[in-house]
Amino acid sequence: MPHRLTHVLPQVPRDIEIAQAATPIPIDRIAAETGILPEELELYGKNKAKVHLSIRDRLRDVPDGHYWWSRPLRPLRWARAKRRQQSG
Repeated sequence: MPHRLTHVLPQVPRDIEIAQAATPIPIDRIAAETGILPEELELYGKNKAKVHLSIRDRLRDVPDGHYWWSRPLRPLRWARAKRRQQSG
């Protein structure tokens, strides 16, 4: 017995549509929330900045944060193909 679709979802938005719909947060606000001092920041507009390397000296004694990386439960097709190529 074939299944019938009862509720068809709208098309998934493209990356550019998602980016254009996002509201950027001012970089100085993000810097303040993360503990970056204003003199350690070189602003390029409201949404872009460089962080001076002097921040490394100031935060030398602060323990490093943790980085979590997760992977999909099933490997991607290209990853499987790459593994097959590498194994010979």
